[in-house]
Amino acid sequence: MRTIWIPCLVVLMTLACTKKPTEASPQSSSNADTLSAAAAKTSHEDLARMSELVLGLVDEMPALKKIGEECGVYGMNAVPLSQPLHAVWDQTVAGLKARVSAEAAVWAKTCEESCSCGLYADAAEGADVKVPGVAELRKKAEKGVTTAQRLHCAQALKSPCQSELFQQIKAEGEAAAATPGM
Repeated sequence: MRTIWIPCLVVLMTLACTKKPTEASPQSSSNADTLSAAAAKTSHEDLARMSELVLGLVDEMPALKKIGEECGVYGMNAVPLSQPLHAVWDQTVAGLKARVSAEAAVWAKTCEESCSCGLYADAAEGADVKVPGVAELRKKAEKGVTTAQRLHCAQALKSPCQSELFQQIKAEGEAAAATPGM
């Protein structure tokens, strides 16, 4: 995947390991179901903005410190949020793949303002570049996100700490971090 945040996430994934599927507890399955339900209620734009917020918190962006303190996660304390967020991202990308040919041109026109170029570029991965918008999405995602854009996207979230998606990502991340052997 070539999303804007995946290169950073690869580093984070090495810091926060998950259980093997055969070791999943009933509680973690319940948390995953609740997380999926929260994700289904979240717009694609807010999911993309949430990813920028989490990356900004992990990167300890000074402008996001107040939000981090309000949410109870900042710096390394935000790392466990990356895994459940990545799972939601992948689930959303899978759902968007069927819509690429019909919507890629619109996504390419609006993704920078909605902070969702990486999400839509991931959905368009493997799609024919002749499909209107696909090549443009790829170029925008490859360009990456500047610090100013990340800050703008993260701050565009309304009450991020109170959002159902954030609460579920945080709960799932904390549960994984608290599991012995992690």
